[in-house]
Amino acid sequence: MSSDDRATFDAEWSVAVDAVSTVDTPPEASAAGYTRAAVQGSGVGVHWVNWELIDAPFDPARPSMLLFDERDGREDLVGFSYWLRDAAPEGFAGPNDVWHQHTNLCIVNGWVDRQRVATPADCAGHFLAGSDLWMLHAWVVPGYDNQWGPFATLHPRLCPGPADAAPDIARCPGM
Repeated sequence: MSSDDRATFDAEWSVAVDAVSTVDTPPEASAAGYTRAAVQGSGVGVHWVNWELIDAPFDPARPSMLLFDERDGREDLVGFSYWLRDAAPEGFAGPNDVWHQHTNLCIVNGWVDRQRVATPADCAGHFLAGSDLWMLHAWVVPGYDNQWGPFATLHPRLCPGPADAAPDIARCPGM
């Protein structure tokens, strides 16, 4: 990363970290326009979505989603997720942010019911093709640094371990 990109990245990351304290509880998230939109996902936690921010320009302090760890009675904010409608999102400065896609989503009453739905007719709610949407997880919450990297798709602390009796399909790769 160039020194200019590094300085820009450091400033953007600092802005994101500073924003954590404004939405680090479910009541604060709700007051800021986020709604719980999925169940606990292996390696990612629970996505709380602010649907109005999906098409908004990238802003490190205003992620379209918040990632909470809600296992075993917790309500810990663990990361941000950005979801942009763009062919190739710029995101954070430098080459290290790894964007990914979720396609053919079925959204029912604001909840992600399923992904990879075959056709819109197979969705009982709103079908979202998602081919023009890109997502980035950013593990910006102090104390939840990700050993797999700040932009890793999954966080190992949110993965069920072998002793957790989770089915193989719910485990993170390599766990």
